[in-house]
Amino acid sequence: MTILHITNGQYCNAYLQARTQQPCVPFCEAMMEGPASADIWSEGFIRIRAAALGVSTDVYRSNMGLPALLDAHPTADTCLHLWFGADAFCQVNLLTLLAWLEQRGFDGRVTLHTIDDRTFCELCDPVPVTLGGYTALYRRILLDRAPVEGDLGVLHPRGIALYFDYLSADGALARIVRDHPHEERTALVRRLLDCSADYGMTDRMAAALIDRLRN
Repeated sequence: MTILHITNGQYCNAYLQARTQQPCVPFCEAMMEGPASADIWSEGFIRIRAAALGVSTDVYRSNMGLPALLDAHPTADTCLHLWFGADAFCQVNLLTLLAWLEQRGFDGRVTLHTIDDRTFCELCDPVPVTLGGYTALYRRILLDRAPVEGDLGVLHPRGIALYFDYLSADGALARIVRDHPHEERTALVRRLLDCSADYGMTDRMAAALIDRLRN
C-alpha cells in the first residue's frame, strides 16, 4: 500500500514533509477566486484558472504536482491522506480535489484530516471519505454558485456557507468595505484579513474584493 499526503498548501506541506518519509504534495489553488470549469485539470480548466490567478499556464502546471504524483501510482494500491482546514478557502479547494478524484475514477482509500491552519494540529479524528456526489456538489457550488441544502459529505457546512458570504455583495466582508469607504486600500486589506480567519482569505483576494465593491 502506497501512502500519499495531499496538503492545503506549501506551509503545511513543508511541516508534514519534515515529519514523514511518505510523499507529500501541496494543493496549490485558490478556488474561491475566479471562475472554473466542469472538467477539472483539463486544458480549458487550466487556462481559466491560470487567468484567474494571474499566472501563465506553464506556471500553473508547475505549481500543481498532484496529477503527476497520482499518475505514478496505481490507484487501487494507494491511500490518500488529505490535510485541509475548515475555513472557506480550504473547503472549496477540498471540494475541487474530491470532485477531481471522482472524475479520474480513483478507487483507493481516502482519509480526511481537518487541521488548524496555523498550528497544523488536527481538530478532530481523521474521517474516511467515500467518493460519490462531490462532482455534483462541485458543479452546483463552484460553477452555478448556488447554495446546497442537504448532505455535504465530509465538507464543513460553515466553510461552504462562508464561501457564499464572501461572494455576496451583502456579506460580512462586503459590509466592512462599505463601512470604511475612505480607508486607504492597503489598510483596508489588513482590516479584512484581521476579520477573515474563518474565510481563509488571501491578501490578493481581499484586494480583489475591495476593487470589486469600490469600482
